[in-house]
Amino acid sequence: MTTDGWDAEEIDPTHRDEWIKGSGISPEITELNLQSLSGPQALEAITSKRLESAGGHGQQYATGEVAKVLNRYEHLDAGGWWCSATGDSGCLKPNTPRKNDKGDLIKYENPLGVPCGVFQLQMPDETYWHERERNCSKPLSSQKAQRKQPRSCQVASLPLPLQASGMAHQRTLVTNTACTQI
Repeated sequence: MTTDGWDAEEIDPTHRDEWIKGSGISPEITELNLQSLSGPQALEAITSKRLESAGGHGQQYATGEVAKVLNRYEHLDAGGWWCSATGDSGCLKPNTPRKNDKGDLIKYENPLGVPCGVFQLQMPDETYWHERERNCSKPLSSQKAQRKQPRSCQVASLPLPLQASGMAHQRTLVTNTACTQI
């Protein structure tokens, strides 16, 4: 889902720090791709397609199905950060994650009823890449770094969700010239 129709807000400093300091994503890429969403915006990003499919009076009244969805995602009232993917897809990291039935935290939410898309981050101009190429000599030492550092270091990355035990997982394949998440 794109947020073209929503009011643009400043990126929350906590969200910016998570991307830049916590994940090593460049400030330029962060500014182009990260959006901080308020509670209503976060709820819309995750539930709008499901609520549209409720049909009938689902858009006007809190039917049983609508109430179930809204109750499940009430934690989104605190907002979170959003990164768009292809189509109507994207990823929201809520400021206050929910727990699943087993008590595990669900740190990332994807829009309900929308196939997972590919994350094609917007990139700065060519001058940016020449500078990054000179400054991108850190080794990839952890799985988290393998997933995140290539996004800022002119190494192609293609995140694709895998299904295992009902949970989405990602794996990363790093080569000398490219990084592909498989």
